[in-house]
Amino acid sequence: MIIRYLEAGKLQSEAAQHFNVNKSSISRIWNKFQNFGIVKDHHKSGRVPLFSTSKKEKLCQIMEEEKIALRDISVKLNFSHEEIRKKAIEIGYKYLTFTIIPQLTELHKQERFIYCSEYKDNDLTSTVFSDESYVQLFRNTTGQWTKENKIYKEKSQKQISIMIWCAISFKGKSEIYLKPSCLGINQIVY
Repeated sequence: MIIRYLEAGKLQSEAAQHFNVNKSSISRIWNKFQNFGIVKDHHKSGRVPLFSTSKKEKLCQIMEEEKIALRDISVKLNFSHEEIRKKAIEIGYKYLTFTIIPQLTELHKQERFIYCSEYKDNDLTSTVFSDESYVQLFRNTTGQWTKENKIYKEKSQKQISIMIWCAISFKGKSEIYLKPSCLGINQIVY
């Protein structure tokens, strides 16, 4: 088609624009034709063919419905993992890790604010402040490919964690107490 176009008297720059290819490619094809009288396209190995529209639609469908890893999608669509990742980004997906939804509700926040407001002017020399924090072991940091800006999941009650507890007062601080989450905490421990 390119050869017929050029034989019809068109310029190489016009052919490049018409066929949407580089001018150097048109020049190379034309020179090959003039030198050998024929231009033959040989079978090329290597790069996997580009995504078709139907493959893009299938990728979107799989990513929305199945929520599976890109490696599994690459097997289903017969493309490399890296090619699937690039296409996912190109069509608007991003990989996000989950944001844990805190168990502190708006009601809890209001109650705490009211409590603090009531006691803000008190003499704190005889008050003990204590707090505990949990450190999750073997944290699952998996995420998922999504078009959302943030993804959430509720905190699991079956996490393996360690509670760290400490208290401070005007007179000093307590020892740090470590407790595995599988052991219960009660008034005696406090």
